[in-house]
Amino acid sequence: IEAAVTNSKTVDGKEIVVTGSVLTITAKNSRGTTTKEYVIVIDGDVNCDGYVNTADAVYLAWHYCDIASIEGTAAMIAATGNSKDTDVHADDAMRIVFKYLHWKAGDDRYVSKFGS
Repeated sequence: IEAAVTNSKTVDGKEIVVTGSVLTITAKNSRGTTTKEYVIVIDGDVNCDGYVNTADAVYLAWHYCDIASIEGTAAMIAATGNSKDTDVHADDAMRIVFKYLHWKAGDDRYVSKFGS
């Protein structure tokens, strides 16, 4: 089995996965080869920089007010937290702010008090 990530970004000399990165998994055996691709969505990473912070909430609010436009399906899902309803609502920005405020400093994973 082979795995590769494309569309990642380099930040501070480290390669990081961001919303819109693509994970490609290839499995080979005597019967053939199967390849699957998965687009990565980081809930709240609206600007696709790999981080969830207030910049994402501001970008989402700008989209809501028609000042800016969220581009791409993965970014829209990251904005709304929902792949079925990609309509942006004002409370989506608040959800991102809550996520950012409850991120454990120095931790490499998000721990939510709200279950998302």
